[in-house]
Amino acid sequence: MQVRSVGWCGLILCSASVSLLGSAPAGAVAGYGDVVEDRYYTEPVQWSIDNGITDISGNCFAPDAPVSRGETALYFWNMAGRPDAASHSFLDIDVEAQNDAVAWMSAAGVTTGTSPTAFSPDKTLTRAELAAFLYRSAGRPTTGAHSFDDVFRSWQHAPVSWLATTGITTGTSPTAFSPDKTLTRADLVTFLYRYQGEPDVTVDPDTPICDPSLFNSVSAGGLHSCGVRTDGVVACWGDGYWGQTYAPSGQLQQVSTGASHTCAISTNRAVACWGNNHRNQTDAPAGEFLTVSAGGSHTCAISTNRAVACWGNNHRNQTDAPAGEFLTVSAGGSHTCAISTNRAVACWGNNHRNQTDAPAGEFLTVSAGYEHSCGLRADDTITCWGWNSYGQTNPPTGTFQNITTGAFHSCAIRADDTITCWGWNSYGQTNPPTGTFQNITTGAFHSCAIRADDTITCWGWNSYGQTNPPTGTFQNITTGAFHSCAIRADDTITCWGWNFHGQTDSPARADSAETAETG
Repeated sequence: MQVRSVGWCGLILCSASVSLLGSAPAGAVAGYGDVVEDRYYTEPVQWSIDNGITDISGNCFAPDAPVSRGETALYFWNMAGRPDAASHSFLDIDVEAQNDAVAWMSAAGVTTGTSPTAFSPDKTLTRAELAAFLYRSAGRPTTGAHSFDDVFRSWQHAPVSWLATTGITTGTSPTAFSPDKTLTRADLVTFLYRYQGEPDVTVDPDTPICDPSLFNSVSAGGLHSCGVRTDGVVACWGDGYWGQTYAPSGQLQQVSTGASHTCAISTNRAVACWGNNHRNQTDAPAGEFLTVSAGGSHTCAISTNRAVACWGNNHRNQTDAPAGEFLTVSAGGSHTCAISTNRAVACWGNNHRNQTDAPAGEFLTVSAGYEHSCGLRADDTITCWGWNSYGQTNPPTGTFQNITTGAFHSCAIRADDTITCWGWNSYGQTNPPTGTFQNITTGAFHSCAIRADDTITCWGWNSYGQTNPPTGTFQNITTGAFHSCAIRADDTITCWGWNFHGQTDSPARADSAETAETG
């Protein structure tokens, strides 16, 4: 869930901060503070709790949050009683519980994956894809025709027709099913509830507080940070001079912070940007997108058809993205690199230091820094290119799991889970600690990593306390220019480092707010 940040680009000195407190909406029920009574999904949510379908911890159900294919597989598997199945053929399942769920779905013919070797567990689920899953789960029964005008693909007709004739769906209107619309968690449990015949439930009247200080992801920028809350809402804090902390309303699923602007992908896969627009970096294009990466004063995103679109500062041609289909994209200071579907690296933008002269070969990941880039090859070795005045393009030998680039240095986790760094070392930023690690991120002149025991260690420049992380256990971390933020094991956020602009004043827990007793 980590979103890489680029926080060492041009910085503006002004500030604003955001603080959030939680409360349960009027009439909240079903054991979650954000599930309101008498909604279409109220009884389905209660049914999902009673039958162990969703198993969502905490007080927030996040009904409007988008659901992924991996989460959907778990719900289907739970609904089926968690049956055993032979192993699947997909290479992209990392979550153990999803392994069992996807194996069962594959063996039962519910899914064939997005390719023979990929299930795409992190991809959001569409209404048409869910229709196909349910139809196959039911044994592909014979069905009549539907009345929707927007169902065109041949594989969608029978599933959608069956859903309509059985009353599982009435569409989004009498003539529309909206097959490509991203499914929300409320939609998913409602479809499953109807699939099971809408059994009787007794709705729990409990109304706990849904704490808005709980987050799924966080991204640290130049002098601000933004995170996606568990309810799908984005909260930002820190420097707001350009409006970069004033996130739009609505449900968002991925956020990426640049130097003084921010972009995010909504649940309907549109890109929304806010903040400094001096270089048109918040003028996001229309369309549907899978992922977004904000650079110094430009942004790039991969559309649902795998094309790259870029916008913002084009002084160095950093928005002149090449044609083709791509898997990942990383926006740096004034250049960008991406990996195509054939695993080749393409870079564009400022080439003053040869940072866009990408090497040939197949790559797994790429990370664009300030004026250099590094990539992890298919054989797990690292290659770097661009500015090399400090040795930042001279990576060590060996095999690695991932890589991250800072301003003038880079770090990577080796195959044995230890860390190595190279490049400029004036502040000790290439002197990593010993031990084993699972996650790493680089800022301008410091780095931080999560150890195997889920604690955090940082090293490098420490003038603002940016290498003094808090104690506790964490699940994700991100570094900005001179500060860092991390998500704790309880889904709350904590930040440390330079706080002149409030960039470490992350949203506080709802239960930490002072309350007044009334008589």
